Amino acid sequence: MRGKYTTANLLLKLAVDDFQPVEMLFDEIIPAVKRGDVDAGVVIHEGQITYAQHGLVNILDLWGWWHEKTKLPLPLGINVIKRDIPEGTQREFLVLMRESIQYALDNVEEALQYAMKYSRGADKELVKKFALMYVNKYTYEMPEEVVKAHDELYRMAERKGFFARPPLDILFP
Repeated sequence: MRGKYTTANLLLKLAVDDFQPVEMLFDEIIPAVKRGDVDAGVVIHEGQITYAQHGLVNILDLWGWWHEKTKLPLPLGINVIKRDIPEGTQREFLVLMRESIQYALDNVEEALQYAMKYSRGADKELVKKFALMYVNKYTYEMPEEVVKAHDELYRMAERKGFFARPPLDILFP
């Protein structure tokens, strides 16, 4: 996986104590495992859905590991904005972003037509399944359980000595 600062990499480091990372682009992971260039890979994006179609097996489900440990949603990312931007502008941005997300949820077919431009050859049903994994109620609104999940992820990383827990300022419209 390319990106030592990704949530997937952090989860792997939290779940597995001893492994030798090999960084690569996300779309190179499945081919590298199939060729035997690496013993295993953390698949992200649509690879989470398609790995079995490539003859691969799941040896560690990081979502399952996370859920067993915390009983919380898996925090796969967060939208951020610089603190030095005036709060009014931040709130305007948040309102517009939420309107965009709601529009996509209300107009799934139209949103899928747009997303298909970036599908790397995936069929429409796969793109829909993948997109709805990430564009959902947690994307639209950050409920308390998602706030707790981010907080727990950062606490776990801090306990392992990976980094200091960052401040988590949450702005609501």
